[in-house]
Amino acid sequence: MINPFYKFIFDGFGLRLIIKFITLIGQINYHREKRIRNVLVKSTLNNFKFYIDIEDPKKFKFPTKLFRTWGLYEPLTSLVLKKYVKENYNVLEIGSAYGYFTIQFAKLSKNGTIYAVEPNSNYYENYLTKNIEINNLNNVKLFCDAIGDENTIDVKGKNVKTISFENFFNKNINKDLDFIFIDVDARNLKGEIVRNEINILKQIFEFYSKNKRPKIFVESKDLDNITDLIRKNNYTIRNITKRHFILLPN
Repeated sequence: MINPFYKFIFDGFGLRLIIKFITLIGQINYHREKRIRNVLVKSTLNNFKFYIDIEDPKKFKFPTKLFRTWGLYEPLTSLVLKKYVKENYNVLEIGSAYGYFTIQFAKLSKNGTIYAVEPNSNYYENYLTKNIEINNLNNVKLFCDAIGDENTIDVKGKNVKTISFENFFNKNINKDLDFIFIDVDARNLKGEIVRNEINILKQIFEFYSKNKRPKIFVESKDLDNITDLIRKNNYTIRNITKRHFILLPN
């Protein structure tokens, strides 16, 4: 699905070399102050303004904030979104974080609506809302909610009450969705990975058993545990990377 050249540059040995170079530059010259930067996504040449602070690259094997500002954060994801998201799509993004992909969705689907959901109040209040504002994006609706099937989830040490996919949809969307983006991995204060993508997928498949089915992007390290679930619901899995997948309705 992905051109081998792009795979080499943006996911293979080429990307590893680029990451080492960026990390080295960051270690020599980095700054923490918050500011607005101009970002060019290297895989799609999409450009936008981005408001974020930079963490010390010396402390991180993969400093994600730094790579966002260089336009090299999950570059194959950006490439796949550009391929599959059309200009009139209604998109639900579950796990918006700082808004890096939210902005890209809004620019790709100029005539649709982007429903961006982020449960981390720090990300939501200090970054996501700011990034939508500075890019003058009028087709984005923001929600500081947690979609899931548990009563509460741990978000950076804060207990956040969840809402089911169906209830969120009926309350806030209530129109056909063409694309759903699921990136819900996070670490709690203990450093443990908190994931909920399998439960969310189950809810989505149950909901769409009788409705028009959307394309789905999902990040997961548990593909073996969800392959049967996906295929039973008549979706085809296409690999982007080892943990990123696009699910297409048959």
